[in-house]
Amino acid sequence: MTAPPADLASAELLVLRYLTAFGPATVRDIQAWSGLTRLREVADRLSGQLRAFGGGLLDLPDSSALEITPFTPLTPQETDAITAEAATLLAFLTPPLAFLTPPQTPRDLHLHPPAS
Repeated sequence: MTAPPADLASAELLVLRYLTAFGPATVRDIQAWSGLTRLREVADRLSGQLRAFGGGLLDLPDSSALEITPFTPLTPQETDAITAEAATLLAFLTPPLAFLTPPQTPRDLHLHPPAS
């Protein structure tokens, strides 16, 4: 791993652009992605421009990634449509299982039964 760029403005821009694309993220996430170390110093300098969350997560202040929207339950029609689509997909992806019937006698276990 390398040290942060000598130009601190470049490192700050890198952190801000990373959070724009992938935030919220931790400093370790940014370091792993960029291959740079000591980005904690850069994040600390940007603390006035960032929102901090639990677990060391940082994000841009105008990001809505962690805003929780209220849950809206599905209508019965939506539930029926999703169930029908899932059943169709499952039927398409599942091969016929007739060949998996259990053997009737021990003799059926042989790959090549004796010729009659």
